[in-house]
Amino acid sequence: MVKGSFIEEKRRRQIVDAAIDTIAEHGAANASFSKIAARVGISPSLISYHFASRSELVAAVANTMNADLDAALEQATEGTDSCLAAARLLVDGFVRYADRNRNHMLAMLQLTVGSSPSDREAAAVLDQEHAIAEWQEFLREGQQAGEFRDFDLRTVALCLHALLTGVPRELFVNPELDVDRFAAQVADFAERAIRKT
Repeated sequence: MVKGSFIEEKRRRQIVDAAIDTIAEHGAANASFSKIAARVGISPSLISYHFASRSELVAAVANTMNADLDAALEQATEGTDSCLAAARLLVDGFVRYADRNRNHMLAMLQLTVGSSPSDREAAAVLDQEHAIAEWQEFLREGQQAGEFRDFDLRTVALCLHALLTGVPRELFVNPELDVDRFAAQVADFAERAIRKT
């Protein structure tokens, strides 16, 4: 039973990873079960065995990418006892994650912008309101700790979200980019925008 569950979970993750790459390469609308199956080397019916519908697969893709990003950012800020330091590490960690996981970033974009209403609904965890709400909560904590200046939480959360949304595009259009320097400068900009002087 446990062995079967482990094997099934491994196969599900393999399908999800193939779906991410297929969405990144072909777009959400063209990421058919047959294309995903061909990438894994399985039959499309095996995808249907693990995922009852396209919406279920898209939701698994969105949840997996969101969980992977959250885990990377949590690891980047581990052991930090300052909101300001955490802000820098969050921004730096996002830039580095986006650099290492370009297909994930492209698939996220495809699911939030270039997809059907049903795909967007299934991928609701990637909706910008979710990210903005998380930024607002973080910024509120920084203000309460006396580390961040006084500002409207939603306005600054929107600005930080927009700043990070531009990162993957820059990584794609500028392949010679010095990622270390870029990450530091984006983090500097974010820090100056929120810190209490």
